[in-house]
Amino acid sequence: MAPKDKWKITPKHFIGFSEVAGGHATISVYGRVVKNTELQPGESGILHPSGAGTPLQLAHVVGYSDQGRCVTLAEPQLVALPVPDGPADSCGWDSNQYVVWKNLPKNWATLHLKASTRSLHSVLKLAAPGVESEAAAPIKPCLDLPAAIALVRSCSKASPDLPLSTQLGQLFTSPTQRNSFCQCVADGVPIDRSQIPSGATNSLQDVVDAIAC
Repeated sequence: MAPKDKWKITPKHFIGFSEVAGGHATISVYGRVVKNTELQPGESGILHPSGAGTPLQLAHVVGYSDQGRCVTLAEPQLVALPVPDGPADSCGWDSNQYVVWKNLPKNWATLHLKASTRSLHSVLKLAAPGVESEAAAPIKPCLDLPAAIALVRSCSKASPDLPLSTQLGQLFTSPTQRNSFCQCVADGVPIDRSQIPSGATNSLQDVVDAIAC
């Protein structure tokens, strides 16, 4: 039997010290670029992570890699990031759909946006006089508008196309039925049952408004 060739270490088996040290301070991010969302550093109140003056843009981030550990976010996040470094090349992300931002500083202060659906009135109330005192009070549990509507329709067990202007008295002929409906809604938020309007002349919309953020 011929003797095995003696194994030799090759340049591919080495890693630079700067790569080892830098891996603890940087992170690679995976996601997709949001169209037409270019931001200029400085004007947007943030700086480019490399100090460059090139534009930033909003990214729909779905995961990241930290020292070789791949993490998928439970909910994608909107974050301002620089130009991507190329198609996704790790963590199982499809390179035909996702891109990667490599070696971003972990301590870089960027812009994070939270997209949510709210009623116009609730948005405007945030900037109304007296909002400071309201902010200091305990926050009442609530649901985003689509979730609030879905919960009310589910508890009512009515047709999905039933107008929200429908009065509770038309759906539930007895106070016991209305109370059962309101308890179902309260449990789904959750809030105290007393917070749910249950009068016969109250509408489904009134119930939605009582639990929507």
